[in-house]
Amino acid sequence: KILVSVANSREIPHDDNRLDQSMMHLRSNETELDESILEFKAFVETFGLPVNKIEPKVVGNGIRIGAFATEFLNVGDAYISLPPTAVIGVDTALAHASKTSPDLEFLLRQYSKQQRDGFNVLLLFLLHERFVLGKKSVWWPYLNLLPKVSDLRDFHPLFFSEQEIDKYLAGSDVRKYIYRYQQGASERHKAIASDIFAAQVLGGDVLFDKNKFYWACAILDGRSIWWEGERHIVPLLDLVNA
Repeated sequence: KILVSVANSREIPHDDNRLDQSMMHLRSNETELDESILEFKAFVETFGLPVNKIEPKVVGNGIRIGAFATEFLNVGDAYISLPPTAVIGVDTALAHASKTSPDLEFLLRQYSKQQRDGFNVLLLFLLHERFVLGKKSVWWPYLNLLPKVSDLRDFHPLFFSEQEIDKYLAGSDVRKYIYRYQQGASERHKAIASDIFAAQVLGGDVLFDKNKFYWACAILDGRSIWWEGERHIVPLLDLVNA
């Protein structure tokens, strides 16, 4: 895990069998990612992007997916242009909800009045599309490309246990920042999980599941792109940073 890398002053014992199993798991994941990428590329083509000079590819060596240029680019060249319909923001979330679930639309509108940056709106929308609609979501080819909960457990600070943090980051300033980050996510979950209507819309198996909730938080924290004071999730473009 990333904590092991941060605490590189500690000697970590090697387990050859575990390493072999990990490599087999990585190769299996890369095969799955190749299939998901093909589906995602077909999805991107439906938007008819006026400019698109990047494509997703498996990076390998334990790194999932990155954006690669499809042609030589000079400094300042535009490499992608996306219409509003290809972006997940508060407005598009509300528009999609109005077509799929009046209850979801009402829920999102209530939360859109509480925060200007749209974090909770997008969080609820991601939970609904990924874990409620699943493959029925129009965004599924993109959602299926994102790290799964099981992937995030291995490297994202929200999923680090107290024992791991104390073991590898004792005495580090990073330790207190991770604890503060986890506390904020936990308080957010507690507040939204207490919303009875939200539980009715998403279902208790989704909203009360901290792992799923933290997954959505991690995706938004790691992939949001900002403009006009609001965060947006931008399929394909987010791979430049991810």
